[in-house]
Amino acid sequence: MKKLLVKFPVLFVIVFYSGCSEDPDPIPPLKYFYGNYNLQAITAGIAMDFNNNGQSTPNLLLEIEEVQGELNNRLSFTNENTEEMNFSIMEANVLTEFEGIPIIRFLPTPIRLFVTFDQLKDEFVSREQIPSVLENAEFQNIVLVDQLTLDITYSQRMYDYAANQWIIIPVTYRFVRGTLT
Repeated sequence: MKKLLVKFPVLFVIVFYSGCSEDPDPIPPLKYFYGNYNLQAITAGIAMDFNNNGQSTPNLLLEIEEVQGELNNRLSFTNENTEEMNFSIMEANVLTEFEGIPIIRFLPTPIRLFVTFDQLKDEFVSREQIPSVLENAEFQNIVLVDQLTLDITYSQRMYDYAANQWIIIPVTYRFVRGTLT
């Protein structure tokens, strides 16, 4: 009987540890990112003077709002078997010229972007964009920063007042999930 009492705890420990081995291919937890997002920032890949005020900054949102007022830009991300994002990007357009210098206004261009989220790579893949071709911008990528934040980057044509020329730079739109503000 004593031998059985000694063997039983040893057998229990062996069975317990063998049942607790790590899964070689763990399934990552599902991410839920559908909902409404508010525009938090628009940042350029380089510091520029976007509105001809003599100050260079990568904060494109600040430059636009300084000239045009507060933007009310939202992103709606729905699933319904389509995984569709609806939002606007701000495209630089020439309003007029004064003494050979363009006066730029940023106009919202509505975008419908259909995506798929790859759980294993933890990234979005663009399937389709409407309009499919933009005159002054080209889609680059979407980054899920965290469960509440999406960064969407486009290469966009912007006017550099310091150099007096149009250049193409990456512009990132940061959207944060939340209620209407």
